[in-house]
Amino acid sequence: MTFQQTRKIDYFQTATDGRIKLDALMRILQNAALDHVHEADRDTRVIIAAGYAWILNKVILDLARYPLYGETVTVNTWHRGIRGFKSYREYEILAGKERVATAASSWLFLDLARRKVVKVPKETDDLYGVVPAMALDRDIEAWKPNKNLVPEESMEIITRRSDYDMLGHVNNAVYFDYLDTLLGNQVGDTFGVRTVAIQYNREIGRQVKRIQAGLARRENGACAYTFFDASGVYACGDIVLA
Repeated sequence: MTFQQTRKIDYFQTATDGRIKLDALMRILQNAALDHVHEADRDTRVIIAAGYAWILNKVILDLARYPLYGETVTVNTWHRGIRGFKSYREYEILAGKERVATAASSWLFLDLARRKVVKVPKETDDLYGVVPAMALDRDIEAWKPNKNLVPEESMEIITRRSDYDMLGHVNNAVYFDYLDTLLGNQVGDTFGVRTVAIQYNREIGRQVKRIQAGLARRENGACAYTFFDASGVYACGDIVLA
């Protein structure tokens, strides 16, 4: 089944130009997914108490345009099914009848005690219902980031207490705040995004106080980026600027 949620873009979700921030947009998608899980009687706290957690693996977001301050948007999200060790979720964001954004995501199911990815429970398809439609015009698994990217430009990011969530690591949406900071620093405040894709490789735990954010520019507004430190890469991805 498709889960639907309506939200108004408020002041604290927007940047200086009145457009929604990337991390705020990701939080809207994240909340819609969580509320769909809760509606299926699988509250996040219950899953954690049972010793498991859903871990975001990849996200690709296409923006036709940015939602604006004061605008009411409708989020539609659905479970696309299970393939191997991954579960797939799709999204679309509408402003009225206008489709302003679409996204796809893949998820892993983690055994918290063993810190090991395990098979997605078979009942997942029955719990959420399977809608096979893809929100994007491409399969998320066809995209592979460069995990060995050598950035041309980089900057230090200091983690904050507010970055961490119930699982004790930097929340997935916060990486988009880091990306926004990196782009603003390297490209300038007037940038816009058409497509952003990210792969989460490992968590940023509470012991991590500083990371590096790096960028490498390509042709036609395309860039590759990475979040890393001396111990390895936390996340990496691609972005196409408007």
